[in-house]
Amino acid sequence: ATAGRQAEKALPNGSVGLGREREGERERRAGERASEASMAEHKEESVMDKITEKFHGGSSSSSSSDDEGKLGSSSSVKAKIYRLFGREKPVHSVLGGGKPADLFLWRNKKISGGVLAGATAIWLLFEVLEYHLLTLLCHGFILTLGILFLWSNASAFVNK
Repeated sequence: ATAGRQAEKALPNGSVGLGREREGERERRAGERASEASMAEHKEESVMDKITEKFHGGSSSSSSSDDEGKLGSSSSVKAKIYRLFGREKPVHSVLGGGKPADLFLWRNKKISGGVLAGATAIWLLFEVLEYHLLTLLCHGFILTLGILFLWSNASAFVNK
């Protein structure tokens, strides 16, 4: 059995064989599994701690040194703003801030109402009235050509 292992390790070009690579791979995988298990336990413990703190309000009987530590942490928690669904950032910053976020959050009612009215008009045109985009573009170009024609003729009469 050892001769087979040595034959597996020794390659014709003299490089390190598959045996050491396999052993290293096994050790690495075992380490990864152990770290994943410890991370899962830590996450589970932290979730359980949070649930316990919610139900008990963070007050439990313990030593005075623990109470002092909890008072310091509870003041920092109270300083934190509580938001719906446990969000950490305001919705305005999640949406990217600026004018698009203002539009979605209806901070300027006239602009948001105009966008809603425009979207409704487009929906009515295309879905309810079954108007096609190509037809709309062609009618727009014809109207633009007509206005340009009238403008050029009117400017000839005005400049005389």
